[in-house]
Amino acid sequence: MTVDVHEDPVRVVRRARICSAAFCFHALSSTFAVLFPLVIVLKYGNWCRRTPTFAWQRPAMTFGGEFFVLLSGRSSNSSDGHLLFWSSDERFNRRDQRHARPSLVETCEMDLDGDGMVDEMQFNAAVPLHQSRLETVDSAKLWLVFNRMLRSGGQCQFDEDVLVMLDGGGSGTVGHRWTVSGSLRVSVVGSSSSSLSACEPRKADQSPLGRLLTMSDKSPLDRTVSEIEGQLLFRVGTLVPSYGRWLETSDLDADRFRINVTVAYVEEPSRLWTSSFENVSLAWTQYLTLFVPVLILVRFVRRLVYKNNLLSTVVAEEKK
Repeated sequence: MTVDVHEDPVRVVRRARICSAAFCFHALSSTFAVLFPLVIVLKYGNWCRRTPTFAWQRPAMTFGGEFFVLLSGRSSNSSDGHLLFWSSDERFNRRDQRHARPSLVETCEMDLDGDGMVDEMQFNAAVPLHQSRLETVDSAKLWLVFNRMLRSGGQCQFDEDVLVMLDGGGSGTVGHRWTVSGSLRVSVVGSSSSSLSACEPRKADQSPLGRLLTMSDKSPLDRTVSEIEGQLLFRVGTLVPSYGRWLETSDLDADRFRINVTVAYVEEPSRLWTSSFENVSLAWTQYLTLFVPVLILVRFVRRLVYKNNLLSTVVAEEKK
């Protein structure tokens, strides 16, 4: 009685002449194994295109302290209407001192959940009113400029300015306090020309209000919203949902018009662009994923063809 304790697989080496059918089959099958996955990746993989992907991201939102407050109302000195404004840019305030009204402004950004990212911003402004002139306010506008930056994979995806424009009143009702709250949403369509390509630190002359002063001699009080958007190339943001209240009376000083705004920073759909290195890495992974099964299939077909002698070959060597 014997027991098999070891066996060696039989290895057969087959050869064929150049230009023979077996040689042509071998060359064509090798070419197919290499080129077929490559053609699929080139045609359907989009490896050479910087295609955008949409994802819910949490950009780093910050309020840099840039604002513009515009109040419209009446006074005893003006029967056609009275405008008051105040901004964060001193040059702008000095430029139109007739309408400028120094105001008390307080801002605060808070990290509510302790994750190291700012979750909420509060903006409080108190614009003094001259009781001797019987100044009243029946509408208000507030522009806030935020910075929105997102890093993904150690690279800067975007760094841009976001302009939020809020309107209150307008019904002719005299008010003493205006409160607004909501979550900041930014449009994902298009790109902002104000973005810095490499998330570089901002210089003083790159502030949006600074550009507003130098681009035109026309006062912003005389410009339309579309003119300002076209000149500054902001990305426009909105508060969703926006809760606003126009209060006719105030429990605080009656000689001041108060603005209280609360802005929450939340996740939003963002357009992310893949880098060239990521595209090449993805294409290489896709190619290998297709190449391995195609190569296994080609070798299996070759084995069937040669073992069944479908093509003429010469057995050059047989080993055990």
